[in-house]
Amino acid sequence: MQKLLGLTWTEVNLDAIAQNVKNIKKLIGKKKELMAVVKGNAYGHDILEISSVVLENGATRLAVARLEEAIFLRKAGITVPILVLGLTLKPQAESLVSYDITPTVCEFEMIEKLSELAVQMNKMAKIHLKVDTGMGRIGIFPDDVLRFIKRIKALKKVEIEGIFTHFSVADEKDKFYTEEQFKKFIEILTILEKEGIKIPIKHVGNSATLLDLPHMWLDMVRPGLAIYGLYPSKEVKKTINLIPAQQFKTKIVFIKELPRGESISY
Repeated sequence: MQKLLGLTWTEVNLDAIAQNVKNIKKLIGKKKELMAVVKGNAYGHDILEISSVVLENGATRLAVARLEEAIFLRKAGITVPILVLGLTLKPQAESLVSYDITPTVCEFEMIEKLSELAVQMNKMAKIHLKVDTGMGRIGIFPDDVLRFIKRIKALKKVEIEGIFTHFSVADEKDKFYTEEQFKKFIEILTILEKEGIKIPIKHVGNSATLLDLPHMWLDMVRPGLAIYGLYPSKEVKKTINLIPAQQFKTKIVFIKELPRGESISY
């Protein structure tokens, strides 16, 4: 007889995760990179198990929300590039450089610190620059990007590997605001190109963008919910088949029949 410790649990279907990643990769093709978002313990699915599965089935990079998640993956033997989507602070810079973890940046003082430490360690600090095109959260305003990048270019041992933005309502049927955000981002890329500034990885593609807006895939997509078999909303197209990977289960502990008219408490 199997010992039962908890009465409520979740079951994760790793085969479903694998198939979702394969379906996504088939959709975007070989020329686009796939960064799997595994933040929040892989949306509650187990970050280490999921990271292994997605990397085996087509993902080439991972994204997390916090530095601690990235360090955990490094210590577990994960060697692929890992992007921290949330903002990191100067006291965390040493860990970023020593563990070869890529931060999202939008503050020059932080990049200066990364440069200083990278010089000391004789390593290259790779960064992804976030642009605020209308989300109202972390990121540089579009008008400041060129000037900001020129300042970074003067620093030693810092490589701007990527530049990205995030869409606020890409999962809605009305794509006007998303298209406006994308337009701002493309205008920035055009300015950079005219200035001879080349950034290898340009990305904006969350799960909704992946499913609805293929012209926005750019160099890489970074789906989260789609990896786990969920469509971002009822308004996005079911462009590919996604298999929900998690089931929430519990045991019924007691059934009682009461006479008609008997009171029932909360």
